[in-house]
Amino acid sequence: MADIKYLIVDAQWLLTRNFKQKCNYAKEGDIYMVDGKPVGDENNKPIFTLVPGFTASDLMTTFFQSVVKFTNDFYKAEKIILLWDKYPYHKFKFKENYKASRHYASTEDLEGLDPIKDAKEIIATKLEIDHLKIKQQAKSRIIEHFGTLGMPSLVLPGYEADDLAGEVAKYLSAKSNGTSLLWSVDSDWNYLTQPHVNHITPKGQIITYEEMMKEVGDLDMSLYEYKSWIDSLAGSHNDLERTISSEYKVTDWNECIKIIKGGDESILGDAKMFHDQLKSFSVVDYPEYDVVKDMISRIDSMGSIADPVSFSIFTSEQGLNVSNNYYLNYIQQLNQNLYKDEAISIL
Repeated sequence: MADIKYLIVDAQWLLTRNFKQKCNYAKEGDIYMVDGKPVGDENNKPIFTLVPGFTASDLMTTFFQSVVKFTNDFYKAEKIILLWDKYPYHKFKFKENYKASRHYASTEDLEGLDPIKDAKEIIATKLEIDHLKIKQQAKSRIIEHFGTLGMPSLVLPGYEADDLAGEVAKYLSAKSNGTSLLWSVDSDWNYLTQPHVNHITPKGQIITYEEMMKEVGDLDMSLYEYKSWIDSLAGSHNDLERTISSEYKVTDWNECIKIIKGGDESILGDAKMFHDQLKSFSVVDYPEYDVVKDMISRIDSMGSIADPVSFSIFTSEQGLNVSNNYYLNYIQQLNQNLYKDEAISIL
């Protein structure tokens, strides 16, 4: 049997990582034309358009290979579960500018650009838009089809992979039927660990629940609650803002938490924002939380494992560049008893 029970994958991060690697390559397209005439550069040489150097099938292939390689390099798993973000996020109800600093190209970025003076910017923006379409297509096809390849997905509108990971970790910890791993580059996933459910980084470093609980100290709260408080006070990379008073010199965040929990909010510079940000972490109060609980309760059976013939048909139809031998070696690690249904996803 495999080394671990479940490998819970931050699929949104993994797809984005592979996508960015693929975006380093583009092909030269046709001559850029305006009103039927070629547009030249500063040396009056024709400017060429750019087209993606990869397809959704290529991205799906590298995604599949990345998961399999990881299990080969580190820990084989009895079952693999993919977790995804689904925009718009419920956190927007508490924090309008949540992740606002992240920008994705759209046709709106082309408005007002001069077709000749801004030719290179137009070409670059259109390439980015085309790239994003490929990423979205690959994501949809992975969610739809990889459940039959031993990689079922969990996804629900409004929820991020982080939200789902925390709930899955609690569920698996309560079952206590073996050690499972959360796999993500995001250090926030350290705070989603539970007894029997640890975090593993892309380089194979294991962060255990027991190690993380030392950070909490004598505070009577879970790891997730602790991280919620820290981010709501100190701010975070997700555009949460620092709410502790600029006049208060922080020497120990745990001490700050104790003061506020004791009823003294004078050390807060913006108490309302602090509470709004803190509420945004309460996944149990999100809409359709009961749907999330129901999905997670079925992870012991969701998904299936295609036989080699079905896999060959699938790779032919989807353009997946994965050999039958590669697939056979991969599925040998999986526990057939944990794959009884089709993949569960709600888009």
